[in-house]
Amino acid sequence: MPVSALLKYFANSSHAVSSISVIEMLTSMDRSLVAGRACLLTGHVRIDRTFSLAQVRDGDTASWKSFFFKDKPRKMKISVCPVSGGWITVYSDYMYGTPVARFQVPEGDGLHFITLEAPTQVRPEGLTTLRMRFSGPEDRDLFTIGSFVFE
Repeated sequence: MPVSALLKYFANSSHAVSSISVIEMLTSMDRSLVAGRACLLTGHVRIDRTFSLAQVRDGDTASWKSFFFKDKPRKMKISVCPVSGGWITVYSDYMYGTPVARFQVPEGDGLHFITLEAPTQVRPEGLTTLRMRFSGPEDRDLFTIGSFVFE
């Protein structure tokens, strides 16, 4: 779908665009996205003062609406600050089926960010909702997510 058609679609419809502006949405593959721009959080996870997703715990989720993929990404990178460690599973639209990517986060000191990289198992295209599900040891903070990018 051409950019002009997307702009017209959102300008002339009742479809809500999340906190990600249309321009940011259209360029989402060209630069990293601050994780704190999520439009829906469930569980214990919170957006901290640096716009990171902090206090992530087992079973929490985060979603970003209106993500536009002009090209099919081959890999995803995510910046995390490990605490207890765990898993990040990334989905396109629905949280079932084959994930877009899956990251194993090691244990860490909770002070230093690292970048993890994973190939995309499913390559999203067009307009989609990006969703992440977090898992790991129960009743403990797993990690903080700073940003992510598709390449």
